[in-house]
Amino acid sequence: MVLSWGENRSDGQTLAAGGFFINDKWNAEQANQRIRVVLAEIDELGDKLSPARAEALLDEFERDIGSAFLRQDMATVTANCEEYARRFRALAEEED
Repeated sequence: MVLSWGENRSDGQTLAAGGFFINDKWNAEQANQRIRVVLAEIDELGDKLSPARAEALLDEFERDIGSAFLRQDMATVTANCEEYARRFRALAEEED
């Protein structure tokens, strides 16, 4: 069975980008891994980004992801990681 992002498996888990399955239960290791994946992607895009715009977006990401992490809200951590990865990619394409 092939699932697209956000689609549920029969066991109730949801496929997130990067091949992670989530079930909205807090998992600090998985949350940290998701954050590291996004930060690595942001780092790779670094040369294409305007420093001021990238810093502002990174500050926003840190605030949102930090809040979700402190609430131990796995669904929001995953959603924020996806959203900000898309936003950083769009910013890199815009400035390319």
